[in-house]
Formats: sequence, C-alpha cells, structure tokens
Amino acid sequence: MKEKQNVLLTKENIHYCKNVLRMKINERIKIVNNTNCVFTGKITKIENNSIHVYIEKKEKKNLESSIKIHLAPIILNQKKMNFVIQKSTELGVNSITPLLPTNYHKKNDNNELSIKQKRWTKIAISSCLQCKRNIVPKINFPERINLWCKKINVNELNLIFDPCAKKKISSLKLFQKKINIIIGSESGFSKKEIENLKKKYGFINVSLGKRTLRSETSSIAAVAILLYKYEKE
Repeated sequence: MKEKQNVLLTKENIHYCKNVLRMKINERIKIVNNTNCVFTGKITKIENNSIHVYIEKKEKKNLESSIKIHLAPIILNQKKMNFVIQKSTELGVNSITPLLPTNYHKKNDNNELSIKQKRWTKIAISSCLQCKRNIVPKINFPERINLWCKKINVNELNLIFDPCAKKKISSLKLFQKKINIIIGSESGFSKKEIENLKKKYGFINVSLGKRTLRSETSSIAAVAILLYKYEKE
C-alpha cells in the first residue's frame, strides 16, 4: 500500500465501516496492513459490495510489545476460547497456538479445526480494529502439546502455571525477549504432566497467586503480568 493510491477495503472491513462505524463518503479513515505503518485515507465511493479509499498519508507507528509472547492455551469451549483470543490480542501477544487436550482422539478432524482457526483469526482481526493495533497476532493451527513443545526453543523463557509452584513470576529473569506460555484446561495439569514438561522441554512452573484461577482468567492474567514486568525493564 502506498500514498496517493486508490484501494478497496476487504469484505470484513466493508461491514465494519458501513454497519458499525456508519462511515460516509469524504470521511477519513485509518487503515493498517499488518505492518508498523498506519495509512490515512478518504472514502471516495461507497457501493453495495465495495468501499473505495484514496490513501493520503503513511506514517510509521509501532504499537507492538518489546517482548514476544507465544500463548498456547488448551482449547476451551467456544465462548471461553473466543474470550482468550480477543483479550490476549488486545493485550499484545505475538502468536497463539491452541493446544488439543490430551484426551483428544478425533481422527480426520482437520476440517473442523481449520474452521475454528479461521474463526479465531477473525476474532483477532476484530480485536485489533477495536484496540487500534497494527499487527494481527498469528493464530496457528491447533496442535498436540508434545508436538508444539518440540518446536519451541529451550533457551527462551518457557512457562507453565501451577497453583502449587513455589516460584513466582517476580523472581524470573528474562534473557531473551521471547516467552512461551502453556495454559492448562479447567482441571489443570497433573503433577506428572508438569514434571514431564519441565524435564523434557525446559519449562518452569510458576504461580499466579494463592487462588486457583479459571483457565481463561489464567491466560489473561499471565500475559498482563508478564507485559507489566518485562516491558518496563
């Protein structure tokens, strides 16, 4: 996208502009394209299935966190999972990999998982529009825990939250600007599962406080606390 150029908005953005913002011809609009740039344009034409915008100005605007957080929550029910995607996007996570529960035994289910991935991506895009974030976090295809863990770097800060853990987030040192977080289901991880993640993949089990939090609450609390701790350092 360049200055002094005419562009057409995507289908999703047409709906947002026409039905949510109720924008009119000659109104100015801010456009982002998944880069650290913001484009200011003027609406020149509104049709049933298209909105034409003339790009007037381009400016760099980096709203991304200085640390990269990769959130990997166990897949919850639709309402709770949508909440996790929405709020973690607003907070600034860099990427999200939904994890399949250990008791997940469906076969040939890629189509259903692909539909969910597309829905979560749309939620992330909508959240970026709401909070005026330039870059949409990557929503990866759901994976089993062991396969995801094999891909992450053991030298990064890899965390699993455990109500019984003695170590607190405040005691952690960040040597790289990358953090990988696993969030368990409502029932949490067993001691055996936590020990396996620690020994095999270098995870550190830490506590989020004295109370046992719901899975979706843990995701949001963990991201918020880590951003507060490390972005100011």
